[in-house]
Order: sequence, then C-alpha cells, then structure tokens
Amino acid sequence: MPTREAMRSLGEDIISSFELRINGIGGIKETVTTDLEETRNFLKQLQNSKESMAKELHADLDQHTADLKEAVASEMKGFEDSRTDMAEKLQDELSKHKAHLQHSVGALLKGFGVELGEVRTTLDGGQDEWRKLLSTMHSKRSGATVAKPPKAAKTTEFTAETTPDFAGLFKAGGKRHSSKKVKAGKGKSH
Repeated sequence: MPTREAMRSLGEDIISSFELRINGIGGIKETVTTDLEETRNFLKQLQNSKESMAKELHADLDQHTADLKEAVASEMKGFEDSRTDMAEKLQDELSKHKAHLQHSVGALLKGFGVELGEVRTTLDGGQDEWRKLLSTMHSKRSGATVAKPPKAAKTTEFTAETTPDFAGLFKAGGKRHSSKKVKAGKGKSH
C-alpha cells in the first residue's frame, strides 16, 4: 500500500530530519560555545591590555609631572639667581656713584650758596642806595636834615652743610616778600 510506504517514508524522513536538526543544533551549540569562549578571551585580553596601558600612562604622567616640576623649579631658581645677581650689581654701581653724586651735589649747593651770597650782597647794596635816595628825597621834601640810612644786614657765606632749604624762598605767585610797590611818579609829594 502506497499509504503505508508513504507513512514509513514520512516517518523516516521525520526521524532523519530530527537527527539532522539535533546534530545541527549540537553543532550550533559548539560553535556558539567556541565563539563565546573566544570573545571572553578577547575581552579579557582587552581588559588586561587596557589596565596595562593605564598603568603605563599613569607612570608616564607621574614621571612627566615630576620632570616638569623639576624643570620649573630649576627655571625659577635661575630667575631668582639672575635677579639676585642683577640686584647686587646695581647695588654695587649705586654705592660707587653715591660718593660722586654726594660730592657733585655738595659742590652744586656750595656754588649756589656762593652765588646767593653775591646776589644778596648786590641786593643789599642796591637796597642801601635806595634807602639813601628815599631818605634824601624825604628830607628835601620836608626840609629836615638827612638821616644816615640803617646798616644792611650781615650776609652769610653758605656751604654744603649750612645751605638753607630754598623750597620756601618764593611764596605763591613767585613773589619773595610782600612789600609795597611804588611806581615812578606816583609817590607822595610834600
């Protein structure tokens, strides 16, 4: 009977396909297990490599940081040494020129004091003459006898040590004294 043969053939085909599927699934399982094991090994190697590289990078970074700190400290010491040397040289130059400057300023002040004394003498002489003129004119106008003019103040010789502070010599507006101005032709007449 053809149905029996067909059923047997169908049964054999089902059994053989079942065995083929079971064998195929077993092969797939082995392949998946092998791939899984290889992937795990690869990931483990990758992790080990990453940890090893991280350690190397940390060590390199630590070394570079230490080298950088040492280089900066060396540069700073060089700058400090250079600054100290320059300060010492400038101090030496200043001390060498200090005596010369003191002598120059002292001589300048002494010369100024001498010139100031000469100017005072000249002004005192002019002031004496002016007093004589005023006294004479006053006596002529009033008919009185001529009085002797007062003596001029004694002038002082200035040295570098005795030179006064000239900062207050001139008052506001550049005037030396507050004295009355007499214009020519505007004086009193008696």
